[in-house]
Amino acid sequence: MDKQTQKSLRKKIYINREVQKKLIVQHIMHCCFYMSAILLTVVIWAALRDPSEPIVNYVYQACLYFAPAILASLILLPLFLYDHLKESHRVVGPIHRIKAEMKALAEGGSAKEIRFRKDDHWADLATEFNRLSNAVAEQRLELQRLKIGARSKTPSNFSDEQSKKASFSG
Repeated sequence: MDKQTQKSLRKKIYINREVQKKLIVQHIMHCCFYMSAILLTVVIWAALRDPSEPIVNYVYQACLYFAPAILASLILLPLFLYDHLKESHRVVGPIHRIKAEMKALAEGGSAKEIRFRKDDHWADLATEFNRLSNAVAEQRLELQRLKIGARSKTPSNFSDEQSKKASFSG
């Protein structure tokens, strides 16, 4: 992957839309479950302290009491989601890069050495990929040397060698 492609990916909102959307949806669900759990806990706590009132009153009071906190959470949610998305780039970006280089390697090409930015995750994976890529390159060179060596020994060369061996042994 060339430098221009890497830079354009850094400016994209999604590097891997499917994975990153799932992470964002999961984050939204966690926030909703968290706020619901707090609200439910407060309602149950109030009902246990004073069971004389109907539960609907406690729900109403809890909603009124926590409305500012819920509103602040909803206002801050886009900021949190953006931050979460940017952090996911540090996970998804390196995997995307390794995947592209693996594809090049699998198609018979050579993979470029992978180096991640200092804040990216999976630095050890890049190191291992680079080792694997170098090993594949060495194996390909060895295979090419063996093929060249096999081509230089044509059947007529084999018969000449066999006749020389026969004449020395006789």
